[in-house]
Amino acid sequence: MDAKKQTEGHAAQGAGLGVGRAARKGSRGFSSASMTEGESEERWDQLFASLKSQSLLKKMAAEAREEDRAGLTKDLIIDEL
Repeated sequence: MDAKKQTEGHAAQGAGLGVGRAARKGSRGFSSASMTEGESEERWDQLFASLKSQSLLKKMAAEAREEDRAGLTKDLIIDEL
């Protein structure tokens, strides 16, 4: 699977966890103006603690390790960003 399709697939899976497009781009728009920072953090904690989310994160981690073993990854060099 190419990187673009994989990224799109993960984004679609994230949408199934209740994480909308704005949240995937950054937390702007995820929390309403009336939601405090603490409430927003609590919501993210709930999303990531769910069994569905944990399963998805484990699957994504396994895919990332597989791609690394296959030589499909590059080292992240912060100074080059």
